[in-house]
Amino acid sequence: MSVSQLSTDRPNGGIIAAVLAAGLACAVLGVCVVLTEASPAVEDVMNLWEPAGPLTGKTTVPTIVYLLAWPLLHWRLRQRDLDVRRSVQVTLGLVGVGLLGTFPPFYGLFAAGG
Repeated sequence: MSVSQLSTDRPNGGIIAAVLAAGLACAVLGVCVVLTEASPAVEDVMNLWEPAGPLTGKTTVPTIVYLLAWPLLHWRLRQRDLDVRRSVQVTLGLVGVGLLGTFPPFYGLFAAGG
C-alpha cells in the first residue's frame, strides 16, 4: 500500500506543519552560516556567548524560527488535508538549502576578506 492509498479520517495539516517548520529552520541555519561568513557585522551579532563565538547565534536563530513557525503553521494548517508528497518535496528543498549553506566549500565562497 502506498502513501497515496492511505485513507485518513483526520486532516494531516498539523503533522505537515511540524515537518515544514523543521525544513524552514534548516534553511535558516544555512542562511545564518553564509551571512556570518560574509559579514563581520553579522558575525558580531551572532556571537551571543564569547567562549563559543558566533556558533551560539547560528544555532539559536534557527531554533527560535522553528519554535515560532511550528505553532503558526500548525494553527494555519491544522484543519487541512494536504498533499504529503508535495510537502515532503518542499521540506527536502529547504533542508537542501540548509545543507548547502553549511557546506564549507560553499560558505567559504562568501568569507569576508577572503
